[in-house]
Amino acid sequence: QTTGLVYVDNPSRPNLLVNPNWQIDQINEGALYTSVSGSFPNGPDGWSLESNGAGVYKVRTLADPDAASLKCLEITCTTVDAAMATTDVYAIYAAVEGYDLASSLVGTASAQQVTLQFKFKTSVTGVYGIAFRNSAINRSYVGIITVADTSEHEYIVTLTLDTTGTWLYTNGVGCYVSICLAAGSNFQTTAGAWGAGTFRTTSAQCNFMSSTSNIAYLKRVQLIPGALVQAYRPADIQKE
Repeated sequence: QTTGLVYVDNPSRPNLLVNPNWQIDQINEGALYTSVSGSFPNGPDGWSLESNGAGVYKVRTLADPDAASLKCLEITCTTVDAAMATTDVYAIYAAVEGYDLASSLVGTASAQQVTLQFKFKTSVTGVYGIAFRNSAINRSYVGIITVADTSEHEYIVTLTLDTTGTWLYTNGVGCYVSICLAAGSNFQTTAGAWGAGTFRTTSAQCNFMSSTSNIAYLKRVQLIPGALVQAYRPADIQKE
């Protein structure tokens, strides 16, 4: 553990996210999904769209523009929300099942570390919030990534899971993992620590919803037990 190495029950599939790379889009088969203010419509393969405000964004799966043999999630702003109200929030998120998260001992004094790795490319530079929340959405951790240019880069957030709070260890939601596109002050907090509330980002968050020309690509996401950065391992489609 001192080196970040953690025992997992299924080393052939260390990624805690199911089909996180959009190889199979069972519902829409590559068609667009549209955010709906005040609700959380399902998106491709376990990812959902969170939206509260006047803006609209759409997502779809498609061939990675930088690696045509692979898939990615495309995110586009289609209706602008140029000025964030305190209650506005736009984010995409996935859920980790409680059974899959239980071995990390989240919610106990022995809670272990996890590492989120993903590739991201966007026309909107700046800070993006990466949030982890429990199923009751009353415990949150916010990490940040800083996008310095419009090229593809790998981003990494490592954290120790919460040592308190209420967490599900069954087939409910173990935790939510989200990437914030824009958010008002009600959803902003200090990065790097667990706290009470339902937060998505920090006050430094950029506004992806500022223009209908804004576009982003999310790729090769993996949530791995431990603090070691690992090479991307594609999932076996039949096992998924």
